Amino acid sequence: MRKTTFCLSLLAGVATAAVAHAQAIESSFNRDKNVGVNQRPRPGFEAIGGHVGAFTIYPKVTLDVAHEDNVFYEQTNEKTDTIYSVRPVVEVVSNWSRHQLRLMAQANTYKFDKYSSEDNTTYQITGNGRIDVVRGAEIHVGAGYESLVEARFSPTVQQLASNPVEYQHSFATLGTSREVNRLRVSGEVRYGDWNYDDTSVGGTPIDLSYRNRKVTEGEVRIDYAISPALAVYAYGAANTWDYNAPVVAVDVNRDSSGWQAAVGADFEVTDLTRGQIQVGYLRQEYDDPRIGEATGLALRSRLEWFPTQLTTVTLTAERAIDDTGVLGAGGVLATRTNARVDHELLRNLILTGQLGWQQDDYRGLDRKDDATTAMVGVNYLLNQNVGVFGQYNFQTRNSDGLQRGIEFDANRFQIGLVLQY
Repeated sequence: MRKTTFCLSLLAGVATAAVAHAQAIESSFNRDKNVGVNQRPRPGFEAIGGHVGAFTIYPKVTLDVAHEDNVFYEQTNEKTDTIYSVRPVVEVVSNWSRHQLRLMAQANTYKFDKYSSEDNTTYQITGNGRIDVVRGAEIHVGAGYESLVEARFSPTVQQLASNPVEYQHSFATLGTSREVNRLRVSGEVRYGDWNYDDTSVGGTPIDLSYRNRKVTEGEVRIDYAISPALAVYAYGAANTWDYNAPVVAVDVNRDSSGWQAAVGADFEVTDLTRGQIQVGYLRQEYDDPRIGEATGLALRSRLEWFPTQLTTVTLTAERAIDDTGVLGAGGVLATRTNARVDHELLRNLILTGQLGWQQDDYRGLDRKDDATTAMVGVNYLLNQNVGVFGQYNFQTRNSDGLQRGIEFDANRFQIGLVLQY
């Protein structure tokens, strides 16, 4: 699994709200000449919600069925199954003229037709808010709790577990930003706590407490707008990872601390292209001398291209340090790239294609994994209450080195129904 996947998702939601708020006032950092296909308003096809006092409640439930040809993501003797899922979501958003509060509760229930050992239910409760201090200055906060299941394709030794690995994740964030003329200063502190339930392999109990960890991260960014279409910035971040002690002698101590320094540019070239490019240096130092340190290029970039008003092409790239549950490894130096195309064939018919690649270089092990993913999908909105979708996903992973992991290919076909108000 990845270290801060859901935290980043929450922060992306907070950042989106912050950007929307910033665009409501005059700003040197607006990048709004174009609206992406998935961000475009669709009157007549959007949920209207129910108004209760100063809040709007948006209930939604997704029903879908999927067919997978490699349920356990094995290298040989692949097993197929049909999976049914129900995902109810309730979101509450404030309607205040200043400040904002957003709460969300979500559950996911999966039922397997053949392999009932894979049945599971997860849930998430999150909240985030924005406090408008003065014009151009705000404070944002977020917190949440999740009870989740680790995906079978996660590259850990527990891939052969008798049942899916369950874990709990709680987190909190606190950040602020201040914009004055051409200068913007922002910062954020994040805290996350992960706790894994024990599992078994072939009837043998497996203690997963060594994966329990507490992660603290902080970052600061200073932007300067050279023009209405270009800003440059300096970025700095630091982190500490505090793990439980290893439970077997062959494992390593994963405790570490790290930092990152980078410079970047935030731009909008005419009305065709916008994005961010950030390049710097990262360093993660592990307490265990067998792991040592991970250093090198740090990269984070996002480029959006609008060849027409109906098409959005999004390219992303990142190089960062992630955690891992693989015995003997302290972490992975991960390189990720992704290309996505969204096309609005009709106002209520969206086509999507996506291709991704990731390489994980394990610290402390002679192992390097390469994974490729591909997806094509269609989303059709019948009206403001009903939508249907279809999707095909492909995954493949190759592993090299003396301690290489399991390789696999997997295909997944999925169709679903969305009901919302």
